[in-house]
Amino acid sequence: MNVLLTGASGSLGKEFAKQFKERNIKYYSHSKFKKSEDLSCICDLADPKILSFVQNFIVEHNITCLVNNAAQYLNSDLNEIEDEKIIDLINVNLIAPILLSKYLYSHLLATNQAGKIININSIAGKQPNYLESVYCASKYGLSGFGASLSINQKKSKIQIIDCFIGGMKSEITKNRSNYASLMEPSKISHFIVDLIESKEQYTVSSIDLRNNT
Repeated sequence: MNVLLTGASGSLGKEFAKQFKERNIKYYSHSKFKKSEDLSCICDLADPKILSFVQNFIVEHNITCLVNNAAQYLNSDLNEIEDEKIIDLINVNLIAPILLSKYLYSHLLATNQAGKIININSIAGKQPNYLESVYCASKYGLSGFGASLSINQKKSKIQIIDCFIGGMKSEITKNRSNYASLMEPSKISHFIVDLIESKEQYTVSSIDLRNNT
């Protein structure tokens, strides 16, 4: 298994990388900027014009599992958000995962290999939230994409798993009054990597991860 992990520099991305290392899973990390030696794929997902670089990367390194983890967040009234920020968020949260999934999907079909596409989504992809109209739009879109693609993959050896994550400890949530009760990124990554490693014939196509406290 060769994994491509996007958004490796974030809280959850770092925990994914730890899990891959501990389990001796071959992985390649993506980030917008080179912040460590672990990063292999450096590009700005907000610019769809350069994503062909990632397409070549997938083929060159025979990627068989894609973790669409990179995301941007906006929490503002719509009329206060600059157009450019809206476009960038939609590109990172929705356009990039669709294109990268397409590239991996095509590679796996062309090489007749089994593989997995893991979409790290949010509960915001299922229910609206205050001041998150643009963010929710991107996550709702990713939800529809994953659900439809999972129907297509029934005729292949490709599994699509959509992971809807609730409140999690991160830089984004550090100022929330309930921060201490939010989910730990390490536990979320452990659960999802278990799914990635699973060799079972049957697997979940969609999971919700929420705090039960």
